[in-house]
Amino acid sequence: MLAAGIALSVAALLWDGSFNVFMTLTFWAASTLLLFVLYLPRSQGSGILKSYFAALVVFHFGLLPAYLLSDKGVPLSRVQIWISQDVFVRPALEACLVFVLAFTLAILTVRASARADRVPRLIETVQSPMIYRVALLGLIICTAAWFVFVMGILRPKNYVDYIILFERNAALGNLIGILHTAIPATFFLATQNARKLWVPLLIFGIWAIFAFPLGLRGEVLFPIALTIPLLMTQGRLRIHWSFLTLAVLGVFFASAVVASSRVGGSMSDTLAYASPLTTISELGGSLRPSYEVERWLQQGDTFRLGSTYYAPFERTFLGLIPLVERLPANEDYRLMNVLIMQRAGPYGFSIVAESVINFGFLGALAMGALFGIAITTSASRLVANQQTLIQASILFGAFIHIRQSFVSAFGATVVFFVVTAAVMMTAYLLKSLRQ
Repeated sequence: MLAAGIALSVAALLWDGSFNVFMTLTFWAASTLLLFVLYLPRSQGSGILKSYFAALVVFHFGLLPAYLLSDKGVPLSRVQIWISQDVFVRPALEACLVFVLAFTLAILTVRASARADRVPRLIETVQSPMIYRVALLGLIICTAAWFVFVMGILRPKNYVDYIILFERNAALGNLIGILHTAIPATFFLATQNARKLWVPLLIFGIWAIFAFPLGLRGEVLFPIALTIPLLMTQGRLRIHWSFLTLAVLGVFFASAVVASSRVGGSMSDTLAYASPLTTISELGGSLRPSYEVERWLQQGDTFRLGSTYYAPFERTFLGLIPLVERLPANEDYRLMNVLIMQRAGPYGFSIVAESVINFGFLGALAMGALFGIAITTSASRLVANQQTLIQASILFGAFIHIRQSFVSAFGATVVFFVVTAAVMMTAYLLKSLRQ
């Protein structure tokens, strides 16, 4: 399967003929690599790794099935205007393909090294009742605050309205943005320290019932993609493959409904086109940032040479120690979420697009390998209870980076770590005072 994936990838990268043939080769190459990773033997951290890789592939290649089946009546209404533009889409998909190929080979390299070094097996999770209580209280407070601010004050009608209200209410928008990470952080700690999982799962589920239809799919799904595989690896949560399959199909159907409603579509049109294929194509919209980057570069933009990765660290430093004046965030075009909003609209961004805007095609190759090594290593360490807060924060930020800019991933990593560290410090303090 790996040999087939590599051969199809090379064929797609070298093919300069028909665009439809290129799209077909790319689809089968990405699908084969995905199946290869999903069928890898179980190892330390493999559940989280497979979850991440699946999200990476679906978000960047999900449009291809709909494109290839568009003559069979599959709708492509919102992307029809650009998905057939060979001159930009082809290099965008080539970068995505070389990224996931390098990521796959990096996984194998780390796994081979881990076997050689005889990495210790899973260590039993040490649970703290006090951390559980504090984390659960934090989860309740954060979700309650979200309901007050979003449902009580902003009252958005759909996702587009939500983004507009964010821009009009900057301070409140920033606070809600923090809650979007604080909720997953407290949820993660609560589940890791809970003797009975149903309470934190229920609270998170109630929040998700309202947040998901509003269009916050990544905010809901990424914490689940990080936490559930970890719980299953620990043996604390058992989900039969048949139930898991039904759950995934249910999420796909619900996400298809959200995909239309989040941009103000009517309910009749929404239900008419709701299907797993529609969902996959909607999630595949993360190809749009890669398309935009190729268009910018061909129209004269220069490579950023790492400045988009450096900017969040610089801005954080200048925020703490104002040695020189710091540009307002909405004027700092090193931040890719700001730049794409100015030039194209609210398309988030992409881990692949960020690598290309900095270093080009070779950047996608190098960053794919780098992220493959980093995520495989972090997942293994998290499962082995090594530097748990750091590894969980890195992995959560990496999930966010799949379809958001690096600055968004950086912010999510920092907030996740600060919230989890604050919960643990509070728990230890309360435990000491009780003693």
